[in-house]
Amino acid sequence: MYFAMDKGDMPQLYQMLCEQRHASPAGLNWFALLDSGFNHRRPPGPRPGAVWPLYGQPEWGELRQVSPLLIEWSGEDATAWQTLLRHCQRRPMLSFVASRQDGAALCAAWLRCLQLTTADGQGYLLRFADTRISAALSQALEPASWRRLCAPLEQWLIIDRAGRLQTLPLPLPGDTVEEDEDWTLSDSELAALLQAAQPDMLADRLHDDFVELLPSSGALLYDWLRRTCELLAEHGIDNAPDQLTLAVAVCCSQGVLLDDSRLPALLAKHGQTPDVLDEALAPLLENAPVA
Repeated sequence: MYFAMDKGDMPQLYQMLCEQRHASPAGLNWFALLDSGFNHRRPPGPRPGAVWPLYGQPEWGELRQVSPLLIEWSGEDATAWQTLLRHCQRRPMLSFVASRQDGAALCAAWLRCLQLTTADGQGYLLRFADTRISAALSQALEPASWRRLCAPLEQWLIIDRAGRLQTLPLPLPGDTVEEDEDWTLSDSELAALLQAAQPDMLADRLHDDFVELLPSSGALLYDWLRRTCELLAEHGIDNAPDQLTLAVAVCCSQGVLLDDSRLPALLAKHGQTPDVLDEALAPLLENAPVA
């Protein structure tokens, strides 16, 4: 599977993590949040501290093998932590959190945030250890939902698409949600999460079938596809062939198509009276750079 991410500078990233840790208030416990699903059928990498699996209970069955893990970070064993960073690079599987709770308590709190129910009664597993998902949650979730997920946290740092450290915006204090209440994902939250996942789905498809069109930077590709999906959604174009057609055209133009002033009108017309999109796009690509 292809991930639209860049490698980053691992020594510099580790130094920035240490600076964030040293600048944080006293009394915080720091943990890596590792999505081990990305290690399936691969070497697991180092575990430089005590480990708490989020899918640790028997009812999780085979999913326990790919559980997200909380790994205690005491600030020691720099070599092992830098090895873990290198092991995870270019995969959306590693973030760092700070909490006043210990590992067992944080794990228990988050167990109540994993299995949600959609408005129509379907089960939904919130994979917030996947940094592609966690990066979108502050915008996709309603404020009360975001507060519920972040309630145990003082800081949440992810490794972003460019391989850099990104601080997630923790929610402002507000009304608390009883932890024993069921968490129902609203239709708007579900739609926002599905929309946020669309660029990565397109990136994986492009890598499979049009790899020669992709830029060397996964972060750049993601930005192109994010803007592409926003345009498609704005004009109500939701069928997969048209989505792929526009994504291919954007890559063929090295992203220039996205800034063509004629594109919004073309997509608006196509959304109202569907035609053959690749033929409609052809005039816009005539003077664009060729990938």
